[in-house]
Amino acid sequence: MVVAVSAKHHMSSVSGYLTIESGFIAVQYAVVSPILAFVYSSNTSRSGASNDLDT
Repeated sequence: MVVAVSAKHHMSSVSGYLTIESGFIAVQYAVVSPILAFVYSSNTSRSGASNDLDT
């Protein structure tokens, strides 16, 4: 995905762009993953370990 986006824009340093984008993705996962884990764990503890998406 990062390579496809970088191919659309003219830039002087592709490696710099890929480094910045890869770092952003790593930080995004580091921030969002604990939040998702907390929400999922609080959801399963309230519903008796069942998923609300099951019908």
